[in-house]
Amino acid sequence: IILSVGRFFRYGHSKNQLIIARAFRRFLQRGGGDGEWKLVLIGSLNEDVEDDMRYFSEVRKELEGSNHEIIENADRSVLKEYYEKAYIYLHASGFGKDPQKDPDKFEHFGITPVEAMARGCYPVVYRIGGPASLLSKLGIGRVFGSIAELVDILQELTEAYPKALHGEVLERVHDFLESNALPEKLEEIITQGEIYES
Repeated sequence: IILSVGRFFRYGHSKNQLIIARAFRRFLQRGGGDGEWKLVLIGSLNEDVEDDMRYFSEVRKELEGSNHEIIENADRSVLKEYYEKAYIYLHASGFGKDPQKDPDKFEHFGITPVEAMARGCYPVVYRIGGPASLLSKLGIGRVFGSIAELVDILQELTEAYPKALHGEVLERVHDFLESNALPEKLEEIITQGEIYES
């Protein structure tokens, strides 16, 4: 499973599920994954906001006919289940934006990649912003700057499928959290559901 988590919306610091969907489609068109890999998008959706609904429909249309699952407004138990089953975690906030002109369109920390890594998901994030800085500190994961680059990374990771990386991700994230006295705060944030809603 390739997983991405975040609210479905187009503006601000959008999670860019449409970019992820396009990359996944290109990955499949290239013969990537031999049909064994599935993209799962989980996020809250405000059905009262017309543009959010339009965006959600665009993402769904982009993925038609592919091995995917979109789960809107899932409860925490479903989210936890997918974090534990997923192998790769994708995060694309800030994609295609200028950090000088639009700094608000980037993740300044990005808690969902941390939550995913804390459960062993291998992180692949956009090259600018908090998640990319965090991966640099941890010395693990991959960053991408274009859809083509993301497709290449997916191809490489799914071909190798190095299960040993799961343990390495867990070890580095837990060491980082411990050394920065973050476990209690992270657990509080996860328990209160702030991660999923943000």
